[in-house]
Amino acid sequence: MTLGRTKHTYIIQHALGPYFYNHLTDDMDGSYFSLQFDETTNAKDVKELRILVNFWSKSLNRPSVRHLETFFIGKATAKIIVDHIVSAIAKSKLS
Repeated sequence: MTLGRTKHTYIIQHALGPYFYNHLTDDMDGSYFSLQFDETTNAKDVKELRILVNFWSKSLNRPSVRHLETFFIGKATAKIIVDHIVSAIAKSKLS
C-alpha cells in the first residue's frame, strides 16, 4: 500500500478527523467546560484562531484540555472572533 499526498490527506480529514472529533464530543457530553482561544499569525502569514476546551473527561476521569477547532481568518475583529467561537460551540453541540 502506498500513501501519496492526496490519499494521506483524505484519510486524515475524512476518516481519522471525524472519529477523534466524535470521541471528543462524546467525552465532553454533559460536562461543565470553559473555552480558551488564541488568535495568532502562522508561518504562512495567515491569521489563525485556535479554540481549546477545558472539561472533565469521563474516559480519563480527570480534567482535560483538548483542541476543539481551528479557523483561518483574514482579520481579527471582535465580531469575527465571536462568530467563530459561537460556530465552534454550535458545531460541537455544547450547551
